[in-house]
Amino acid sequence: GEAVFVVCGADGHHHHLVCVECGATSVLEGCALEPARAASAAAGFELLDRELGALPARCGDCAGAALDD
Repeated sequence: GEAVFVVCGADGHHHHLVCVECGATSVLEGCALEPARAASAAAGFELLDRELGALPARCGDCAGAALDD
């Protein structure tokens, strides 16, 4: 595909939600992956991608549009 870069002024460890439809972004402060890491470890797995800086998602506007179709 293509790479998209977003200017981000957030400090510290954080992740971004990125809409797969329109490209809208939102910052998730802190580590949103800690529950996933804990669940993976409990199941005997290790997450291989330790960063996951951008989490694919669908924003509210695009989700609403998908329901209208």
